[in-house]
This record gives sequence, structure tokens and C-alpha cells, in this order.
Amino acid sequence: MALDDDEVEYTELADLFGDIAEQSNVVRRLRLQRQQQRGRGEQRQVEERH
Repeated sequence: MALDDDEVEYTELADLFGDIAEQSNVVRRLRLQRQQQRGRGEQRQVEERH
């Protein structure tokens, strides 16, 4: 089954968005880890402010 140009472009875009989503998930995970390492005290202060 041959893909036409639009389908090929769409597939490449889907791959690209998949990569971007994966990277942002990794970044989010790293930020969460960093926040947890800083300590719970700081987190409590932030929660009280909200």
C-alpha cells in the first residue's frame, strides 16, 4: 500500500509530535523530582499561599 504525499507528511508530523510530547513528559518528571528533592517544607509554603 503506497502512501500519498499528504499521508507521508501527516505521519512525519505525528512522529514529531510524539517526540515533543515524550520530551515534555521527561522535563516534567525531572522538574517534579527536583521539587521533591528540595524538601517538603518549601512545598507546604507554596500550598498555603494558594
